[in-house]
Amino acid sequence: MFELKLHFRREADGSFRLRLANGFRLTFVGLAIFIAAAMLGAESISPVGVGLMVISLMAALFDESWAWHPASQRLERRIGLIFLYRHYVLDPQDIMAIELRRFGVGTAHRRLVRLNLEHGKTGTITLECHRLYPGDNLAEAAHAFAQALKCPLTELDA
Repeated sequence: MFELKLHFRREADGSFRLRLANGFRLTFVGLAIFIAAAMLGAESISPVGVGLMVISLMAALFDESWAWHPASQRLERRIGLIFLYRHYVLDPQDIMAIELRRFGVGTAHRRLVRLNLEHGKTGTITLECHRLYPGDNLAEAAHAFAQALKCPLTELDA
């Protein structure tokens, strides 16, 4: 199963961001280059190959991020292509709590981790959910969001 894992990064100005890793984009750029090289070596250019190359390049331009800006006291979400995206701004006063939940699912009891915001107006907003792996920095992200938004952090292990 293909998972999009968001990467947590602190900036020098005190802001931080939970966003897609650069490896995600590089994977699709590499795939597009591979397809282009294969088509150049062939006798004719395939419409299917061109379509796959365009889809790979579009995937490389996809962005999803959550960012906290301390100067403006804004929590922002961006999702979409780099040049065509949807932008949301959440008021920190509406965030009631942050929840970091680790749990198992399925017969193999695959371990997952989920980071949720409890929003006063829209309910639970899931920032990230993925397979738990060593070196996962989602707990660091949860603590940073809780400290910046001045709201309680609940950590649950099930």
